[in-house]
Amino acid sequence: MRALKRGILVLPVVALLAGACSSDSTGSTSNESGSLDFSYAGDVTGTYSVSGVARLVGGVPSGQFAAALTQAASGGGTFISIGAFRPGGVPRTDAVFIDLPATTGPTTVTVCATAATCAGVEMLFGLNTTLNTVDTDYVLTSGTVVVSTVSSTRVTGTFSGTGVRVDTNGQAVAGSTFTITNGHFDTPVRNDLGL
Repeated sequence: MRALKRGILVLPVVALLAGACSSDSTGSTSNESGSLDFSYAGDVTGTYSVSGVARLVGGVPSGQFAAALTQAASGGGTFISIGAFRPGGVPRTDAVFIDLPATTGPTTVTVCATAATCAGVEMLFGLNTTLNTVDTDYVLTSGTVVVSTVSSTRVTGTFSGTGVRVDTNGQAVAGSTFTITNGHFDTPVRNDLGL
């Protein structure tokens, strides 16, 4: 089996965190609030809902927030990566990442787990504060992301789909299931990261 697209946002997430707010020991913040929410079922069931201003304390995510990173695509359009974080038990956080191919405006993008031309959606339960280990990782293998609005300051839309849990090698775990429904995002856009 081909390895699923996994860890698609490692560099963009680090850049997002670095650019979304300044970092110091007191937890400096930017003033741009974002939100992301959805319901999930399958191996685990619940809701994920974050809203707030990006905040880092000592260089790691603190509290809950959602924000987007954009980067101009060489062939035209803009790549969009959305990241959301909520406390998941010290020193861990639960994180969601949505990675979109180059877009020039409102669009509907198919979700898949292996191609660079489709959207990638990943849910990480128990991501450690150094962003290099995770307790449980789910990747959507089908679904849609609808970008309703995209501007230089905000991106909004909806998402849903089905997927599987993946192991540390990015391989699907047999018999695992994960479904996201009623997903919404409304996030500030960071395009000043110089990537």
